[in-house]
Amino acid sequence: MTEETLQETTQRIEKYEIMLIFNSDLGEEGVKKELSEIKKNIVAEGGEVFTEDFWGTRDLTYRIKKQDQGFYVVVNLTLPTESVKEIEKMLNLNPLVIRSLLLKTPANYQLKTFEEYKTEEEAIKKEEAQKKEEEAQEKKEKFATRTKKIERPEPKKQKEEKEEKVEKVKEVEQPVEVKEEKEPEEVKKSEETTEPKEPKESPKPKAKKSTKSKLEEMDEKLKSIIDNPDITL
Repeated sequence: MTEETLQETTQRIEKYEIMLIFNSDLGEEGVKKELSEIKKNIVAEGGEVFTEDFWGTRDLTYRIKKQDQGFYVVVNLTLPTESVKEIEKMLNLNPLVIRSLLLKTPANYQLKTFEEYKTEEEAIKKEEAQKKEEEAQEKKEKFATRTKKIERPEPKKQKEEKEEKVEKVKEVEQPVEVKEEKEPEEVKKSEETTEPKEPKESPKPKAKKSTKSKLEEMDEKLKSIIDNPDITL
């Protein structure tokens, strides 16, 4: 076994994913041309590109090398572990690549394209919207049922309130009726208290009357004595 063959057998190949952000001024055609040059370097390092996913021009989270936008491309490849640093160095020195990120993918990694992510995201949003609509409808139905339950006993409650009001009115009226019944008694009492003040039979006039009659009798007797001196008293 030669030294060259031994070196080949000791090389470990892993799967990687590279997120590339190109200068948006390149446009799609310019990006494809630059990407072909990068792929040549990868192959030269013993790697192999098996997918290219163009995401297009997108806004950057923050400014990078005075750029507000970038053209995104995701590349999936196999690469010897010893060549990873060389590829990262090559990408960092490329003036048309404003940012790159090389990651090792796990064994159970499921590759998805941008369109697949987009379709999946739309399906999730649709499902969430439908769920919210169902929850809103359920709340509406519960509210309607609760309102009906509250509305049913209201007529009875109103009737009871009316009866209570009538009873209260009666309670208020009763003392007034009692007062009216007592008023004649009070008038009677007042009349009884005032009756002694009225002169029933004045004893004085009677005394005068009797006194007058006695005087008259005495006058008559005196007159009879004067007229008849033989009469003894």
